[in-house]
Amino acid sequence: MKAYIFPGQGAQFTGMGLDLYESSAKAKDLFQHANEVLGFDITKIMFEGSADELKETKVTQPAIFLHSTILAEVMGSVFQPDMVAGHSLGEISALVANRTIAFSDGLVLVYKRALAMQKACELTPSTMAAVLGLEDAIVEEEFDDFFLKNIDTYSKPECDAMQETYSTDGGGDLLMLEELDDRSYNHNDYVLNHVFIEDTEKELIEKIDTNISAEDIQRHIKMVLHNLPLAMRNVYELYADQQLA
Repeated sequence: MKAYIFPGQGAQFTGMGLDLYESSAKAKDLFQHANEVLGFDITKIMFEGSADELKETKVTQPAIFLHSTILAEVMGSVFQPDMVAGHSLGEISALVANRTIAFSDGLVLVYKRALAMQKACELTPSTMAAVLGLEDAIVEEEFDDFFLKNIDTYSKPECDAMQETYSTDGGGDLLMLEELDDRSYNHNDYVLNHVFIEDTEKELIEKIDTNISAEDIQRHIKMVLHNLPLAMRNVYELYADQQLA
C-alpha cells in the first residue's frame, strides 16, 4: 500500500515551488492561476520572500497548499496513492491531490481559512512552532518541563477568574453557573463566533466566494461521503437532515 501524507504549517521555505515553476509548463500555469484567484503575487513571496514574509499565516497556508498540490499534479502517473492524508491544512491538499476537490476550490478554502486564523492571531497575540527531527520522548520531556514551570504563571489567574463565573457539565464543557439551573441547557447548542474580515479584504472575499457555488459544495460533500463507510455516511445524513428540519 502506498500512502501520501501532506504537510501543514511549518513546512514553508524560501524558494518553495521555484523548481516546479521553472521546469514544468503545467506547474507554471497553476501558479499563475493561483495568483489570479488570490488577487496577489503569492509566487513572488514563495520564490523570493523572506522567512518572516513566509511566516505570515495568510501566506504560509496557501503557499504550502500550492507547493503540495502542484507537485502531486506534476508527478502525473507516478502519483498513484492507495491512501492520502494530511496534517491540518494538509487535509485539504490531500483532497485536492486525489481529485476529490477541485484545485481552485481548495485554494479558496485554504486562503479563507488562513485569513480567519491570521485575524485570530492578531486579536490574541500568539505564535506556533514546529519541532523537526527530535525524538518524541525528548520533545515530550521538554514540553512537560516547560508546561509545569509556567502553568501557574500563565493559567492560574485565568482559571481563578473563570471559576467565579463558570463551571463544567458532565461532558467537561464550560457553562455559566446560572445555566446549571436551566433544565433546557444543552451543551451542543454553542457555536464558534465568526472571525470578522477587514473591510479592505471584503471585496476579495466576495470575488472568490463566487468561485464556489452551492452546487459545487454539495457535489464535493457527496464525493467525500461516497468514500466513507456506510455507517458513518448514515450518521452524517441523519445529522444533516436534523439540522435542516
